[in-house]
Amino acid sequence: MTASTEPRLPTTPESSWKACSLHEFRRHTGKRVVYLSVATGKPAETGIVSHVDDRWVYVHYSGSQGPLATHPDNLRLTGERR
Repeated sequence: MTASTEPRLPTTPESSWKACSLHEFRRHTGKRVVYLSVATGKPAETGIVSHVDDRWVYVHYSGSQGPLATHPDNLRLTGERR
């Protein structure tokens, strides 16, 4: 990735990011999360939790028109405020 296309990553240290279950994400609507790439396991994008259904966490990523369904295993709470 070039500097102009790299995602804005959280300022909190990666060691403080928290994995959550689908149930736990229900309590974190409006919180900032980081998406971990399935292929590399590395941070790829940040977003805000919009809502949660019975299977997915819907995250509004920068540049997306609306919330995108994301599996909770690929998300980490960053502890950052919006």
